Amino acid sequence: MRELTALEINEVSGGVIIVGGFVGGPVAAVIGTAYVGAVMLYKLLISALSVITTSNTTT
Repeated sequence: MRELTALEINEVSGGVIIVGGFVGGPVAAVIGTAYVGAVMLYKLLISALSVITTSNTTT
């Protein structure tokens, strides 16, 4: 087992960062999309519930 030079360590860490960026990008996009979708669904549910309650009270 030989010592790694600083240049090799930099190359490896750079590769890890690049791979992490490729992996992290789509993951962040999926999480963001899921979050936005959940918020929209929640708002839709609230508005639907308010419509149901108002229609129930009027009839």
